[in-house]
Amino acid sequence: MTRKEVIIHWRKGAKDAMAMAILALKAGKYEHVFFNCQLAAEKALKAAYMSQHKKEAPYVHDLGFLANRIVHNIPETDLEFLQELSDFAVDARYNDPAWAHKWATRDHARKILKQTGKLLPLIGL
Repeated sequence: MTRKEVIIHWRKGAKDAMAMAILALKAGKYEHVFFNCQLAAEKALKAAYMSQHKKEAPYVHDLGFLANRIVHNIPETDLEFLQELSDFAVDARYNDPAWAHKWATRDHARKILKQTGKLLPLIGL
């Protein structure tokens, strides 16, 4: 694959992950909203990294790390959100019952989905 094709693939993956987050919210699978929102942001950041640096994106899942390596218009509060989203995705992935009881609620999932949707265009999606 060419670099351009890989970037297109990352961007499509980001959009697909957002679509899955929306479906998860509708299905009441709130942990999956967190996970897929993180995945969408990660894929969008990696596409931006490749586009700007003309090389493969780092093999990391830390959204703050990735965001700090690209040129962007992301406000500081959204950078903080990216770090929270990274942490939430790990918790959601391992389905800690205490975490799920506190955070994996409809209200939190809707908020995370909305924030991620507002953030992706700032990354170039």
